Amino acid sequence: MKKVYLVIVLSIFASQIIAQNGPGGVGAIGDGVKPNDIGLWLTPEGVSADNSGNVTEWKDLSGNNNSPNISESDVPKFKDNVVVFKKNKKQYFKIPNNPNESLNPTAKGMSIFVVGSYTPKTPTPFSSFIVKTDKYKGDGYGLLVARKETSVRGFVGGVTTDFVNSSSSTPAISGTKHIFEFEYDSNKLKLRIGEGKLASRKKGTIVTNNNPVYIGASLDDTGATVGKGFLDGEISEIIMLSKPVNNVERIIIANYLYGKYNLELANNKHWEYNEKYKDNIIGVGVEGSEMHQNSKGDVLSIGASGTVKGYLFAGQQVHDTGLDYFCSK
Repeated sequence: MKKVYLVIVLSIFASQIIAQNGPGGVGAIGDGVKPNDIGLWLTPEGVSADNSGNVTEWKDLSGNNNSPNISESDVPKFKDNVVVFKKNKKQYFKIPNNPNESLNPTAKGMSIFVVGSYTPKTPTPFSSFIVKTDKYKGDGYGLLVARKETSVRGFVGGVTTDFVNSSSSTPAISGTKHIFEFEYDSNKLKLRIGEGKLASRKKGTIVTNNNPVYIGASLDDTGATVGKGFLDGEISEIIMLSKPVNNVERIIIANYLYGKYNLELANNKHWEYNEKYKDNIIGVGVEGSEMHQNSKGDVLSIGASGTVKGYLFAGQQVHDTGLDYFCSK
């Protein structure tokens, strides 16, 4: 049973809560100079498109100025809050390495969340949601569509040595949108689909480098150019944190994404999807020694005192700039 918190709900103009203003209220948005723990945050709200639906910009909301460049040969389309990639058209985005190293993991590890889908077509080498490497030779990280059609792969280090594949009991069904969660805590690689069964492996090697980040494409085996691994699928949101999140933070981000996109969560669902209140969803929670007690959105802030186990979330009415909000119970 959920327990009641001592909760404060305020407008940001009156709140003194430390700015935990990232996805779901986890992490802090940076200032573009000093790197923060959110290395990349791409959402539908950051997409600009022309009258034909061609993406003209995908603005990074992390504060680190990591907005990607669009592929020159063809451009992905934007429709119904998703960026659509077509493999046969070789569509992708590229982010040059940022001098403030915000795209590199820290010594503690990293976390990646992707809301998207894919159509498996036995890609060679791998098609990618997001990847930072020059040729998979032990020098980067990524979240990929694995060669097996029902799994995805996360790696930190080398794609064929330091990796974990998603559990076969929770396959990513072709064409179905999921939350893909990948984490490395300097000890284990962990991967989930839709808060389902955890797949983990004691592997991984942190490597910081100047390689660019690719979204929707992979390099060829020589590392010379973008190669065969183009994504055939869709991406709505990408969150990359240059640290491992704790379990409470992970659950809060998963609920934020679930509440925003009305996706399936197999476990740990603490926010009921509400079509009216799905903007700026933020949460707080405590589980034993792990906690996240302050979150800030565009208008609302919530805080929790004490160490009673439980979660509380708040969401703002869609496109409302006032204080019309809803709190979970």
